[in-house]
Amino acid sequence: MSQGYSRPATENALSFVHSFKVLASFLFIAAAPPVFTAPPIERFDGQGWGEIRFGQTTDAELKAKWATRKSPLRPEAIRLEAQGGVVIDVLLDGRGGEAKAQGIRLALTSPPDLRRMGILYGDEPEVRYFKTRYEGKQLLVFPKSGVFCYHAPGEDTTIWFLVRPDRLQEELQDTTTKPTALSPVPDPGAGWDRVGRYGFTDVDVSISGNNRPRGISRLTEDRVGWRLDDALRSFGERNRVRYTPGESGRYDIEINGGKWDSRGTADFSVSASLSVDTPYGQVTESIYDSERCGGSLESRLVNLGYGAIYELERKMARRLANLGPPSPTEAEEARMQALYTRLSRP
Repeated sequence: MSQGYSRPATENALSFVHSFKVLASFLFIAAAPPVFTAPPIERFDGQGWGEIRFGQTTDAELKAKWATRKSPLRPEAIRLEAQGGVVIDVLLDGRGGEAKAQGIRLALTSPPDLRRMGILYGDEPEVRYFKTRYEGKQLLVFPKSGVFCYHAPGEDTTIWFLVRPDRLQEELQDTTTKPTALSPVPDPGAGWDRVGRYGFTDVDVSISGNNRPRGISRLTEDRVGWRLDDALRSFGERNRVRYTPGESGRYDIEINGGKWDSRGTADFSVSASLSVDTPYGQVTESIYDSERCGGSLESRLVNLGYGAIYELERKMARRLANLGPPSPTEAEEARMQALYTRLSRP
């Protein structure tokens, strides 16, 4: 009898839990912000698009009203979830809930009706070109309306920007209506001798004092450090890195010894790091090695350091030899990032 009465109770409990989960799921779905319904692009009025108003709509308001996620363009942007073959990124003037919308970037898979846009804007579209360009892209501009497209002819997806008209006028100063020839990407390292220079050196040698064999002292550490520091200021003269007083680059070496065993040997490690400034920016390489050492400790540690110096300088030389200017695609991406920054300012 007891079993007969317990089964309905269990079923009722399970039914209650299931009903609760369904209700919770329903409430969660109901509470989730809706996707953004994109107005026609020709509804842009120069100060905003639909409910997104430049200089007014905040990051917090966007997230409260619509489904959003992080934009892959830059941290100071937010992507609105939308339907209908459009990707919408709102350019913000900062980070955090109080950051305000300052521009909109649209990626469209279906081209808009340019004739209708021109009629509604009261503005004739112009084809323009950056005075210096690295790929075959061009601008299609509605100059009085704050609307422009940046694309290469034949691309399936076109990128459109909606900004204040005065912002667009500023951007047009670096463009022309006449087609411009493609330019090679400037090489800041043209004529550079491919030598990495450093003006600061630091060598730190630490030998454990626990059970340390007789004859090994602080002076041993100092002598190893002096010899390696002298090497840093002379070895590089034969290679592609070089000690040059006054340069900002730096060379660091650290040698550490572990516990000594009964045979008078211990594990030692060396870590070396080299940073140099180049026409392409700062370059840093590092290396690590280890060895078990005992007798003739000073010579063993110096050789351990010499080996690290040799390998690190070979590694840095290869890195410097392979440096070069950005590709045309990378140069265009840098142009776009600079554009996002200008269009996002308050």
